[in-house]
Amino acid sequence: MAYNQIKKIKFEKGFYILTINTNKYPIDEFFYEDLLAYEGKVLEVSDMLNLIAFSNACKTLKKLYKKIFKHSLSTFEVKQKLQNDEISEEHIKLIIDKLKQSNYLNEDNFIAYHKEIYENKKGKQAFKRFLQSKHISNKKIELAMLEFNENVDYVYTYAENFIKNKVGSTNVLKQKLYVSLLNKGFEKSLIEEVIDKLSFDNEEKNLRIDAKKMIKKYPNDYYKVLTKLLSKGYKSQLIKEILKQEGAQYEN
Repeated sequence: MAYNQIKKIKFEKGFYILTINTNKYPIDEFFYEDLLAYEGKVLEVSDMLNLIAFSNACKTLKKLYKKIFKHSLSTFEVKQKLQNDEISEEHIKLIIDKLKQSNYLNEDNFIAYHKEIYENKKGKQAFKRFLQSKHISNKKIELAMLEFNENVDYVYTYAENFIKNKVGSTNVLKQKLYVSLLNKGFEKSLIEEVIDKLSFDNEEKNLRIDAKKMIKKYPNDYYKVLTKLLSKGYKSQLIKEILKQEGAQYEN
């Protein structure tokens, strides 16, 4: 029998077992199909090297293929997972090269997959940070930023719900909303535009809620209540009016 000739192929426990030169090599379906394996086939040196690499990493790769095939894993992530399972750098390079040749590890496809997800509820800067963390090239990231569309409707809906469900002064609510949207990665210009167009008309209602809480917490300390409410961004004159209406009086 010729050297590096496939003597036998057997499918067992989710892997194709190839018997070559008295050795057995388990390989996954992806590489099996790529190899065009059949009994009696004599493998070239390059095919044999790839086969050994994929065989050594077959269990790791089997866990990753679902994500690899839908382009949700970057080259960096696949390499990291192979390293974690102690696959040699030589074999990792062969595996990565083969997956790139088959177009499963492709920066454009990876970006397109995650761009759709991020455009739903995240901003441009969040997507940029994500791509950087996955070691995508700067050139590709710059292009992705140009093509990224921030979901303005989502930002408005999020902002309206935010101020509706939060208690605080207008200034404090604006600051908190700004920081919240900034943390979601939205551009500063969009955040400022949205905040400028929002209606903050619950200041007195919110002040009354906070005032009642403070009065209950500090029933005999008018200045403590006043100071706490001032620190929340409410205006002094409005605070005094509400405190008077709630029965909290300054005592000498």
